[in-house]
Amino acid sequence: MSGIASTATRPTPRPGGGGSAQPLTSGARRGDLVFSGAVRAAAIFLLLLMGAIAGFLIYRASSALSDNTANVLTYTGTWAPDDTPPKFGIGALAWGTLVTSLIAIVIAAPVAVGVALFITQYAPRRLSQVLGYIIDLLAAVPSIIYGLWGSRCCSPTRGTCRISSTARWAGSRSSRTSGSHRAPSSSPVWYSPS
Repeated sequence: MSGIASTATRPTPRPGGGGSAQPLTSGARRGDLVFSGAVRAAAIFLLLLMGAIAGFLIYRASSALSDNTANVLTYTGTWAPDDTPPKFGIGALAWGTLVTSLIAIVIAAPVAVGVALFITQYAPRRLSQVLGYIIDLLAAVPSIIYGLWGSRCCSPTRGTCRISSTARWAGSRSSRTSGSHRAPSSSPVWYSPS
């Protein structure tokens, strides 16, 4: 052995109960209790409010959903909510969202990892601080701004927005363009070395 005792010793407890921590009911902790109760009440209120909104929307949409002859989750055909019988669904929109998000991740993830590695491992200290501030500023810009910039500057049609073509198929040009619009909005959050 190296002279270290094999059994650990514990400090002896103080007489009269415990350490220097005050119980939660003392005056110093009463503010914590009030704050904790207020936060809990706000969280419960928000959950109830979201439940009420969901219930209201389901109630108001129930007649339209029951009249719909297509499967609302998988229908990818032409929307015809005013026809008799109505046909509509979110299948094409969900597929388009999935494809453009995947394209954005494929573009943004390697760039984000590369920038983060460069900032934390390879860049000189002064340069890494400046780049860190710049990346933090990019992360503060709302993603809608990047989307508007992408639709104006990167779109092959220069600003013409066609939602139906975005959701049509994974290989469509507009899906690739939408993915490239989402990538810059995802990347600054991933770049940030902090």
